[in-house]
Amino acid sequence: MKTKKTVLSGTIFLLVAILIKRAECVRSFFAQPVTMCGAPELVDAGSTGSISFKPFQFLQNYDTECTKEGVQEYRTADGTCNHAFNLGSAETPLRRMLPAAYADKTNAPRSRGKHGQPLPSPTDVSRILHTDQDTFNGFSVMMMQWGQFIDHDFALAPVKTETNEAMRCCGPAGSVPARLKSRDCMPIVITDADKRFRGKCMEFSRSIAATTPSGAKMSPREQVNSLTAFIDGSMIYGSTEERMDGLRESTRTGPGALMKMAGDLLPRSSEVNCVHLPGHFCFMGGDTRVNEHPGLTVMHTVWVRIHNDIARKLQHYRPRDSEEEIFQLTRKIVVAILQHINYREYLPRVVGYENMQRHNLWPWKRVGYVSSIDPRISNAFATAAFRFGHSQIPRHFNISGRLWPLRTLFNRPDMVFDDFNGVLKSLLGPSQAQMVDHRIVSEVTGHLFEPEDQPHNAPSHGLDLVALNIQRGRDHGLPPYNKYREFCGLPAVTSFNEFGSDLGKRLAHVYRHVDDIDLFSGGMLEDPVSTASVGPTFACIISQQFNSLKFGDRFFYETDRVAEGFTDGQLRSIRKMSLAHLCCEMKGIQAVQRNAFIAASRSNPIVPCTTLHETFVDLSLWRTDVSPRKDTRHTYF
Repeated sequence: MKTKKTVLSGTIFLLVAILIKRAECVRSFFAQPVTMCGAPELVDAGSTGSISFKPFQFLQNYDTECTKEGVQEYRTADGTCNHAFNLGSAETPLRRMLPAAYADKTNAPRSRGKHGQPLPSPTDVSRILHTDQDTFNGFSVMMMQWGQFIDHDFALAPVKTETNEAMRCCGPAGSVPARLKSRDCMPIVITDADKRFRGKCMEFSRSIAATTPSGAKMSPREQVNSLTAFIDGSMIYGSTEERMDGLRESTRTGPGALMKMAGDLLPRSSEVNCVHLPGHFCFMGGDTRVNEHPGLTVMHTVWVRIHNDIARKLQHYRPRDSEEEIFQLTRKIVVAILQHINYREYLPRVVGYENMQRHNLWPWKRVGYVSSIDPRISNAFATAAFRFGHSQIPRHFNISGRLWPLRTLFNRPDMVFDDFNGVLKSLLGPSQAQMVDHRIVSEVTGHLFEPEDQPHNAPSHGLDLVALNIQRGRDHGLPPYNKYREFCGLPAVTSFNEFGSDLGKRLAHVYRHVDDIDLFSGGMLEDPVSTASVGPTFACIISQQFNSLKFGDRFFYETDRVAEGFTDGQLRSIRKMSLAHLCCEMKGIQAVQRNAFIAASRSNPIVPCTTLHETFVDLSLWRTDVSPRKDTRHTYF
């Protein structure tokens, strides 16, 4: 059993929708009667549009007591009762790798450089350093899409908005306000040299501050992670018992299954009021960003289908199991497959083989749980390093032979309803992901969440994702780039020209000193390490994080504790799985390249799905003829 002791931070409600023209279905929380929290970048970075909401209490987990009555087999929805002190559970603060760097040491965002001069506007940093140029290195768009999907499993720092309308920190027509309306406003000033946008102010509000058990804000200011830190499929199942229960279906789909609608698609959301054209709507998923763009929606759909397929087959092999047992066992297997694909196929291509070896990230061996490890997501990882994938975002999606500019696909879940297979195939090829470097397409640096009726060639009403990343880093008190190089045992950069002549000139144009460079930009400017996508600083931060998520997770799929893990035979079967296997399980997909993360080529040929069906996880290894266990819903020990 588990019992919770939680602290209620004021009168707090759940915001269930923030809408930008099209359906933008976002989760947020009220922190005061007239304020709430919205999701950050790539959901509603500018916090614009209308919203609807329903009451919900926002609880921060500080002290959850887990009393042991036997062996804990399954994870809790919110990540409690994994770590002894509930580190890594939902609604707990992000972790610091380095002490916070606030202007006043406790709360005010860093705004001045080493010698006291103002830091450059984030939009100027974006415009001058992160220019738009196509570069490719053979990865499929799936490489980018997996990164976003897995990120939505473990990181979401909500931001404040207002009751019944999103917090607007800028003045009329995008003007810079004479006085900020809220201490949580932190709008980005657009300089006269930047002609990309309408107005001189870009909407931005601060992430909500974490509180102590007494309800006081932490000092120095820390940020809350709404999700569980663990790779536990929370984007599929949710990070709360309520969300998980709301996604389950036992009458029509079958025991242990997740809800779906006609066409084997995600269930239609009943929680949000989407602004849409006739026939448009929102899907419901474990993470509220499910509707952000079709590629992400497809990934959610793939995993719900896989869950339901496994649950159906387990009923055959375990006919006496309860509905709850089928669900929890299916979830356990799905999460194991998710973790295996991440560590076997995705991560080596991000941090490189040497870092995989150095940080013990390779799979294939059972691992011991290390209770002293803090598994929480680090602020530097969530706010800068793991945002490297923004560089991989393609300019277009090739959906069933038609090139769709990315700006036209934001908040378009209807595309998945109309052409699921077309969207899935667009992630596999022939288009490729952009190369990880400082170059980022203008679809997200100038047209992010741009209104549908935006006139062509007119100043944009959209947002700049790079500028938002930089501003978020300052909001969160991230120390500058050089501090993280030193933390990682790398020599500090002493001259702008260390990045090359051209980039050196650009850096000198925006920054006054190398110690002023923001972590996101500095990391993106580095050349990749051998066999990796990212440079040494981001490789260090990312590798350390995934080490913590491996050895600090009591339920990691390769754990040597069989009660929480798997038998040798079951584990061998799980280790045969790849993302290509899952794609081939989708009806209508008849062939796929062997490695779904790499564009098809002579060395990575497209193979018939029949060759992969034979090695899908063998669920007969979970066969049982024993009496059903008691229903364990809400009981984890």
